Amino acid sequence: MLLSFIIPAYNAEAFIERCVTSISVQFSDHTIYEIIIVNDGSTDNTQKVCQQLAEEHPAIQLYINENHGPGFTRNFGIKQARGKYIWFIDADDYLESNVVAKVISELEDDLDLYIVGHQTVTTEGQIEALHAVPDEDLLVPELLERNFFVNSVWCKIIKARVLTEHSILFKEDVRGPEDFHFSFRLLNKIDRLRSINLICYNYIENPASLMNKRSEAHLNKLANDSITVGNDLRVLVNSIEDSRKKLAFNKWLGNYLYGLLFSLYRFNYKTEFVTASLKKLRANNNYPVKVYSNTLKRKLFTNFANSRPLFIAVKKIKQVV
Repeated sequence: MLLSFIIPAYNAEAFIERCVTSISVQFSDHTIYEIIIVNDGSTDNTQKVCQQLAEEHPAIQLYINENHGPGFTRNFGIKQARGKYIWFIDADDYLESNVVAKVISELEDDLDLYIVGHQTVTTEGQIEALHAVPDEDLLVPELLERNFFVNSVWCKIIKARVLTEHSILFKEDVRGPEDFHFSFRLLNKIDRLRSINLICYNYIENPASLMNKRSEAHLNKLANDSITVGNDLRVLVNSIEDSRKKLAFNKWLGNYLYGLLFSLYRFNYKTEFVTASLKKLRANNNYPVKVYSNTLKRKLFTNFANSRPLFIAVKKIKQVV
């Protein structure tokens, strides 16, 4: 079997059919692929919809678990997968039409990792942004040196053997940065990859979902998980011996930490929480953050954020006003 599509599904009754159909309609031979749907303890009619889809599509393998979150659910899917390659798809997203044949032709060259283009789409179907990649074979350091940071997993088609041989799984106790943690460890074990100049994936941006993720409890959980992931990956970077590769991964981690500092500044985190967060980062040599960007805006913000007294003082003012 060539391809295993892994779809974690939680309360996905409204869109899981679109996701599955976008895959199945592109295959005439159901023996070369499988769609692994893992119902993560949904409380709506997701299971009923998926059972109907499984009756219609012989390539579907349907599983149901108690709710554990996306990390556990994807790991469960990895363990069931029989395909040579794995492609993660989120249940509310879908593949672009007429792309699978091109991808399959590229897989014949037997690389460990392929990266495809994607587009951000609103819930009404309007294209918000295109994220294309060139047709190119690259060493991993080359990719990172170009500031091409591929954090999301759904833009990657991964040889399953790489995951099993190196025990690469998702970190199950974090929510939010699990894709970055997985991708960072994956690329550390790969020498060469191919990017395919083809928009394959439609990523749905849901404003209501974004607003639900900005409660104080959710923001604090996200920041703490992001700090945990950053500290984990600092240990990995420190273990890299090749100087070029180490610099490239330091740059990737630095970009991630920049995003974390910007979130601590932008969103309504309490000053005490920000102070404690900077202390945790400093304890693992992740703060102050090294500036790798050539843009003036990023340099200025990083220098500002690296001045702890100034950063905290401004957060106090923002909290009052």
